[in-house]
Amino acid sequence: LQVWDETTLNQVARIKSDSWAPKFATLSSDRQLLVYAGHIGVHIWETRGWREIFSQPKPKNIDCMALMPDGKHLVAGIQKKLRSLIFDTLKEIVTFESDTLIRHIEVATDGKHVITFGNKGLKVWNTDLTLLNA
Repeated sequence: LQVWDETTLNQVARIKSDSWAPKFATLSSDRQLLVYAGHIGVHIWETRGWREIFSQPKPKNIDCMALMPDGKHLVAGIQKKLRSLIFDTLKEIVTFESDTLIRHIEVATDGKHVITFGNKGLKVWNTDLTLLNA
């Protein structure tokens, strides 16, 4: 996995991946952590020094994932399900069913909202995973 500076377009890191093509990668809202998943596991790296701080086998069928600003929770998209997980165990806290396939997840920098994008457009959720817009 190659990481590039968004301003200079220079490569800033090359991270060993557990697969030939990571399934997804995203930065935390404060840009301090990189979350990515290969075909085998979920990995979280500190962006300062590029040290891996978390690695665990990936739960089946996760299509996308984002780290909450508290650093303790992840939000995962699995087809039409949006799941809140505890960061270090990947234990599920709550699941909510969406009416659309979830392709991408972003978390607001204040941590109060989760934004999902799917085949029916954007949806905005409270962090307790209640839908704000229908």
